[in-house]
Amino acid sequence: MTRSSAQRACRLLAILAGLYVIALLTITVSGFGEQDEPVDCILVPGARVESTGEPGPSLRGRLERALTLYKAGRAKGIVCTGGRGESGPVESLAARDYLVARGVPVESIALEEMSHTTWENFVFAEPEMRRRKWRRCLVVTDPFHMRRCLWMATELGLQARSAPSFTGPAWRPGGWLYYTTREIGAWLKYGAERARRSWDD
Repeated sequence: MTRSSAQRACRLLAILAGLYVIALLTITVSGFGEQDEPVDCILVPGARVESTGEPGPSLRGRLERALTLYKAGRAKGIVCTGGRGESGPVESLAARDYLVARGVPVESIALEEMSHTTWENFVFAEPEMRRRKWRRCLVVTDPFHMRRCLWMATELGLQARSAPSFTGPAWRPGGWLYYTTREIGAWLKYGAERARRSWDD
């Protein structure tokens, strides 16, 4: 084998190894189906809200999924999360207004209004859930986001199950690859942060 042939073979092996790692991580962060175990509440992680106060595409998809599950009697309450986003409105308040306008009683909705990350969604929602004696939750989010959300809920002592929303932008042409690839970085960051918290304890 010539030197140039060996270099081409090494490059090919490196590319294949990279694709293999990406494939494994993609399988790890996505592919969750709905689980049917009884729950106390439906938890909706925050997402972008338009400056008009209307939920953006991801949040609207999550809320529609949560609404369907709530009306089917899957849970007695919904937890809306998310603080003030870059566009101005508070994500959880916009989510609450969306649900109330579609028939969910306001007293059935719990709020956390301070978070700016997925981790904070769960950290700040957990005390409100505990106050209402809600421990078992059905997490409604985009599939690429689900693994990290379930890990975070479990770390905080919640009994979390999955109910993905398949109507957000992640399921438009090209969206699945973009959002899942982006989530890989967030997933690895969370894993490192979780390891650090375990070490500190």
